Formats: sequence, structure tokens, C-alpha cells
Amino acid sequence: MVDERTPAGVSTLPGSEEPLAAPEGVGLSTLDHDAALAKVLGGMFDADVVAEMVMPGVGRFEISRRIGSGGMGSVYEARDPELDRRVAIKVLHADAGAPDRLVEEGKAMARLNHPNVVTVHEVGRSDGRIFVVMELVEGDTLRRWQQARERSWGELVEMYQDVGRGIAAAHQSGLVHCDLKPDNVLVGDDGRPRVTDFGIARLHRPELRVTDDGFDEDEAVGKNQTRLAGTPRYMSPEQYSGGVIDHRADQFGYCVMLWEALYGSSPFAATSVAALAIAITHGDIEAPPSGSAVPPWLRRICERGLSPDPAERWPDMPALLEALAAGRGRARRRRIGWGLAAAGLLGAAGYGAHQLRQSQIEQGCESEGAAIEEIWGAERAAEVRAAMVEVGGEPAKSTVDRVERWLDERSGQWREVATETCLARELNPSTDTDTPERIAWCLADRKAELEMTVELLREPTRSLIEHAVILASQPFDIEGCTDEAALSRIELPPPDQRERVREIHRELMRSESTEAAGDRAAAEAIAAQALEDAEELGWPRLEGRARGTLASTLVQSGRTDEARAVTSEAYFSAVTQGDLRTAKYAAERMIYIEGELRGELEPAQLWARLADVLIEQLGERGTVGEVYRLVRLAEALRFKGRRDEAQPLIERALEITANTLGTEHPRYVFVLGALSTNLRERGQVDEALVHLKHEIEIKERVFGPDSQQLATSLLGLGAAHSQAGRNAEAKEALQHAHEIFLRTVGPQSGRVASVLLNLAGAEQALGNEDEAIELLRKALAGFERVLGPRHMRVGIALNNLGNALKDAGRHTEARDALLRALEIFETELESDYPHVAFVANNLGELESVLGNKKTAEKYLQRSLAIRERELGPEHVRCLNPLVALGNIRLHQGDIEGARAFAERADTIAHESPPSHRMLATMLMANVVGLEDPERARALVLALREESVNAGADGTVAVEYADNWLADHPAPK
Repeated sequence: MVDERTPAGVSTLPGSEEPLAAPEGVGLSTLDHDAALAKVLGGMFDADVVAEMVMPGVGRFEISRRIGSGGMGSVYEARDPELDRRVAIKVLHADAGAPDRLVEEGKAMARLNHPNVVTVHEVGRSDGRIFVVMELVEGDTLRRWQQARERSWGELVEMYQDVGRGIAAAHQSGLVHCDLKPDNVLVGDDGRPRVTDFGIARLHRPELRVTDDGFDEDEAVGKNQTRLAGTPRYMSPEQYSGGVIDHRADQFGYCVMLWEALYGSSPFAATSVAALAIAITHGDIEAPPSGSAVPPWLRRICERGLSPDPAERWPDMPALLEALAAGRGRARRRRIGWGLAAAGLLGAAGYGAHQLRQSQIEQGCESEGAAIEEIWGAERAAEVRAAMVEVGGEPAKSTVDRVERWLDERSGQWREVATETCLARELNPSTDTDTPERIAWCLADRKAELEMTVELLREPTRSLIEHAVILASQPFDIEGCTDEAALSRIELPPPDQRERVREIHRELMRSESTEAAGDRAAAEAIAAQALEDAEELGWPRLEGRARGTLASTLVQSGRTDEARAVTSEAYFSAVTQGDLRTAKYAAERMIYIEGELRGELEPAQLWARLADVLIEQLGERGTVGEVYRLVRLAEALRFKGRRDEAQPLIERALEITANTLGTEHPRYVFVLGALSTNLRERGQVDEALVHLKHEIEIKERVFGPDSQQLATSLLGLGAAHSQAGRNAEAKEALQHAHEIFLRTVGPQSGRVASVLLNLAGAEQALGNEDEAIELLRKALAGFERVLGPRHMRVGIALNNLGNALKDAGRHTEARDALLRALEIFETELESDYPHVAFVANNLGELESVLGNKKTAEKYLQRSLAIRERELGPEHVRCLNPLVALGNIRLHQGDIEGARAFAERADTIAHESPPSHRMLATMLMANVVGLEDPERARALVLALREESVNAGADGTVAVEYADNWLADHPAPK
């Protein structure tokens, strides 16, 4: 064989500066010689045969055999004569490209020392080609390890935790893999996995590698297209789209690997790279195979890591690994009894007897766990699907898909816990009879909860279909059936009362499920009857729970005084009986009743403290059990205008919800909504818009594109756009909400009236006064028809209509609307704030325009007094009446009186958003301008300049300033 290079057959040897002639012959080559040799042999033999025949020479290393090959090069087993050790050497192809960067990356890999990463000994170049010298791992790839025999999910997770530790260590060193797959993980004969091929894909962007993935390279990549970096089925969305790639891309590939290992199939179904790319970038995850033994919590962990948005994945690999460890810890605690019993049986009866006995017990316990299929299995799922589609039509199909996911998860959780607790009971008999009974009682409760949900879904109404996802995702405290502390708090009723207690329990669950499904009247009737039955039975703990359930329905029905009495009684009754969980629920509900329904912050804060004590005693700190208290207290604070204090509470609730339930859970979305509302009311409109758009994206996935939940968020988006002065965008969002409500609930709904109310505001801001008035009249008629003539929402519609009529110069009609709104608020609401305060302010401004200054001052003083009493004299909400009163005094010629109002308004507005400061500044300018017009203009100009770069609110302030300056030109 002749080397076609010139000069022929040269090789650079260590320590030699001159090229030396090399003998010709097969297997005696340099790095470049093997390429030419392979070219000749390629015409005679298959590629694999050629690769085995051509062995490269790599510096001092003695090559013995080829181990494997990939898209970037081949790996060989070799001996390092200097250190007398066997190594693996990866020789990169001659066209690997970017050699300097590859060498630098290899050096970074060599500095990484971790037991779960293949050790890199050195990186070098010879004849222009790069080689990487690594530890030689005796074993096989992770893919072949998985295929060697059937592995339990616990065994797979344990292996992948080690793999993840290696990835996390690499990330800590600044390395990103970008081509994670089971073939790039080696499992040694010692059982320890090592991640290999770190970093090269990130720097090089190699050609698409088509190994065993079943894709055709020509189909995936056209001749004129940029080739993909990585192996398609493990690539993250950002690798497909060319976005910024960081450690979260590896997390995505890791979760694809783990999913495949657990379920034996890919999370993304596709027959081509193009279809796969669409599925991955859209987050279209396939449902796991039915009947899988993999616990639902493990699927949730993978799904979060597979999110198409990197920001919605786990913060980093350690966070993902921590979630895996927590889940395995819970499962391990449930298995402790089983493991100890098995060890005892093995010692006592010998291995064979133990195996037979264990097999029999396992089969029996698996059957016990499978009992949940009577409640939710393939047959029930088909019945629910048929019923919901019959009532809801084609749009209900997407809702059913989402409902099935939640019910599959809950039934899987029940099956897992029932099976494992059965194993512990059978294999580790104990003299303690209470604990097994408590476990059985708890499992029966959870089973009944699931049954109530399924029964409702089998006979759906249109309203229930709209609430179906929320109903299916209700809290399912299955972990409490295995937690020692939680079990100890279960008080078993006397044996002769247990069946009757169980029946009443079921009715209470039916009430709770019916309420979650949106039928409040039916839920209240069921709860009231259950309480009556519980009182007749005379078991105090059951009475406490029944009062709590009834109180919830009363709250939802708007019967605040009754709800307050029943809820407080439920709290004290539960505390007396030691039922801490029922007491906690009652205390949390009292926060809502006092803080939001009654507007009383101090008692709401007291109940929040009582709930916090119970959360600590129940061990729920940092869990989803703490979220409701945080949000309810935050809302009570927000209602009183203390939004800065509310903000950290909402942020903490959002963090807990994301960590415990994930960002695709309905509860996460609702907490996110509370965050965006609070931000909007703090004047941080741009930040609120970011969260609102995120909320809408999640709701489309969680509830579907035609859900009322999505429409509700669109209402919030419209309000935020309006606040930012983006009235066209506000109108677009509100029209979208209107279309959804028309499709789902019809034109006669109160929700449609709510959208019309907001749409009117957008039209009014756009200067379309006639359209706004017409929409407001339709909204008013809708509220009166649905809610009656004296409902609070009727008053709100009248107030807004009065303002619109006032702006249109239709003052008599405006006064009539505002006076009727005031009368409704005064007689129907328990608190004067905020509704009476707002409408009184609007009446004051109207009377001022009409020239009735004394009447105007009376209304404005009343509005100011309410705000001062409820919010404090320095609150920003006091600005409007203060400025209006100052302008009246100015009009009356009372310069000093006007100055006093102006100075107070200026003090309050000092740290407020620009639009609020501009109101105070213009009043002050009007006062000052009587004596010094130049100084007055300077005040307005200064604030205008500050407002130019202050975002959306600043734009509103600039508009105010320009109008004032146009009306007050500079003296000539």
C-alpha cells in the first residue's frame, strides 16, 4: 500500500523534530496514513472490517483494538507504556474542526475529577488530529445495561441519580454536554456509571448522528440546511431552534433518557426528525403506557425537565436530583417494614421458602392495589370520555385528556401506596393493630374521594366540564396514609359506628367535589344534611369536619355572616377534639372571610397566626399545605392597599407551589394570577404583563384554549394593558375573552357581562364614548338579569356607566346612575371601602363640574374620610379626593386652603408612580401659578422629564403634563 501524501509515509514521533520514514503495510500507519489506507480498503471490505484493520498510531500509546465509533471519531483500547496502564483513546476525525477550542475543552474535562464522569488523562494533537486519552472502563453502555434484564423503577432511578451527579459536577466546572444519551454513559463492571464525551458537541456542532434512532439523515437534513448538533431524540428544543444553550439542555436530554428507561418508550412520538422537532418544541409528551408501575411523582419530575421552555425546567441538576431523592425517600420509608420482614423470613425458613412466600404475598398485595381500577380504570375512563363529549361536544375532548392525566396519577398513587402498605403489613406482622387500621381508614378515604370525582364526571353538566380539570386535580393526600405523624392523628370511631361514619364521610366528600365542580347550591344542601347526620350520630370529630365543609359552601354562596359563625365554631370544635387539620382549614377560611369578605385586616392577621401555628404542628412548613394561608393573608393585605407586604407572601407561595406541584398544576397558575394582580396594583405593570402572559400560556396547556379559566386571565391581561395605556392591546385581549365566554357559557352569563364591563373601559380610553356607553348598558342589563337589581356587580356597572355618561356630558343621566350605585353599596355591603368611597368621589367630581361646589365637597370629604379610616391618612388612595378638594378650594378663591391640600397631596405622592405624582404636581402648579407662572411650569416640566423613561405609567404622566403645559403656555 502506498501513502499518497507527499512526502510519502511520514510520522512525527515523540522527541523527534524531523519526519522519519515509516514502513508500508496494513496496520502500520500514522494518524493521517489510516485515512488513506481506509480509503483503499473501503473498496474491498465493509466499513466495520476496514475499521478493525486500520489502527492509528497515537504518540507513545500502543493501540490494541477498536472499542467503538461515533459521529466525531473512533475509540480504541491502548496501553500507556510510560505509566504501564491501559487507557481508552478517542481519535477525532480529521475534519472535526475548531481544534484549538476542542483542545481547550478537553483540558477542562481533564481538570474535572468525579466518580461519575470518565476521567480524562490528557488531550493532544498529532498530525493535525486531536486525541483524548481517558480511563478505560471495563463494562458496557448504559443502554445495554438497561437492556440486559428487566430493571425495577427503583433500580433505574438509583443508577440515574449517579449519572445525574456526574452531569451536575460537569456543570459546576462550566461544561455542558449537549449530547447526552445512554450510549454516552458507560457502566463499569463495578456498577458505577461514568458520563463520557462531555463538551465536544457543544463546541463543534457535529453532523447529525443516526445510530439506532430510526431516522433517515437525508430526510432530516437537506443539502443546503445547517446540520443539527446532537442526537435528535435527546436534543432540547433550544438545540433545534438555535437558541441559547446552557446546562438546562443537558437536563432535557437526561429526562428523555430517564423516561425511556422507566417506560420503555420515548416521551415524544415521531417517525421523522421533522415530526420529532415539532413534538419536542411544542412539549407534546406522550402518555406513559397504561398499567405502568412507575409512580406518578416520578413522571412529574421528568415532565418538568422536559418542558419546552428552559425557564420552566428544574433550576439545575442538583434540584432535579433532590426531587428524585425525596421521592425515593418516601417510597423507601414505606418499604422498610417489607425489607426487614423479608430478611427475617430468609433467616428462619431458608431462601426457597422465603421466595415462595414472598411471591404469594406480592401477588396478593398487587391485587389489593389493583382494586382502584374498579373506581378508575379503562372502563371508567371510557365512560367518562363518552359522557363528557356527549354533553360538551368536540371541545370537551381536550378537557377529557387533561382530566384523565390527573385521575391516572391519583389512581397510580393509590395503587402504589396500597400495594406497599399491604406488603409491609403481611411481611412484618405486628402486635400494633391501630396503625394498620388507620392506614386502611386513610386509604378508604382517598379511594372514596376519587370515587366521588369519577361519579360526578360520569354525569357531567356544561358547568362541571368547565371545572373538570380543577376537580380532577384537587389535593389528594395519599402520603398521609404512610406518614407516621399523620396516621397518629387519625381517630378511629367506635367499631359499631364506623360504617355510619364512613357513609357521612362520603357525603362530605361528595359535597366538596360538587363544590369544586361549580354546583354550590347542591354542595351546600349535601353538607347541611351531612352535618345534621353527624350531630345525630354524636361523634365530635365528624361534626367538626362537617361544619368545615358546610362553611366552605356558605362562603362560596356569599352568605358571609353564616359562614363566619359556622367556620369559627368548626375551628374551636376541631381544636377541642385535637383534629389539627380540620382546625387549620377553618383558620385559613377565616382569613378569607375576615380579610377579603369583611375587609377586617386585624382579625384576618390573627387567624393567619393561628393557622401558622397549626401548620408548624402538622409539619407542613414549606409544603403545599402552607400555600393557602400565604395567599389568603396576602390577599387580605392587598385588599387594604398594603401590597408591598403582600408581595413576599405571594412569591413564597409561588415558590412552594412550583417546587411541590410543578408549574403545570392549576394551583400554580392561580398563585401566579395573584402575583400578577398584586404587581399591577403596585404600579409594576410591565412586570405584571410578563407574568400574565406566562399565566395565559400555562392555562392554555393546563385547561385548553376554550376554557373559562383562560378567559379569566385574558380579563386580567386586558386590565393590565389598560393600566399601561395600551388600550388597543387591552381591547384585543378582552375581545378574545368575550369570544371564549360566548362559546362556553352563552350570552346570558354574568361572565359575559363582566367582559363587557371591561371592554367598555377600553373603548372609553380609546375615545369611543358611544360604544363604551352601549357596552356598559348591556353589562348592566346582564348583571341585573343574572344577579338581581341590587347586587354589588350591578352597583359597579352603574358606577362605571355614570362616569362614562359624565365624560360624555350627559350629566343628569350620570347623576342618576351614580346615586343608584351609591344606594346599592350603602345598603347591601357591610363595609364602606372601597365601593362607597369610589362612587362618592365620582359624585363629588360630577357635582363640581356642575358647579355645585358645596355638594361636591360633601361627597369628596366623605370619600376621603373612608380612605383615611381604612387605609391611613398617608395612603396613595387618598390622592384623588385630596386633589379634587384642593381644586374646589382654588376655584372658591381659598388659596391657603388649596395650598394645604396640595402640600398634603405632594407629600403622599412623593414615592408614588409618575401618574399619581403628576396629579399632585398639577394641583401644586395651579396654586403656585397664581403668583409665579414660571415656577409652576418648572414643576410640571421637571416631573415630565422624570416620567419620560418611567415605562407605561410614565407615558400616562407625560400625557397629563403635555395637556397642562398646552393650557398654561410660557409667558412671552
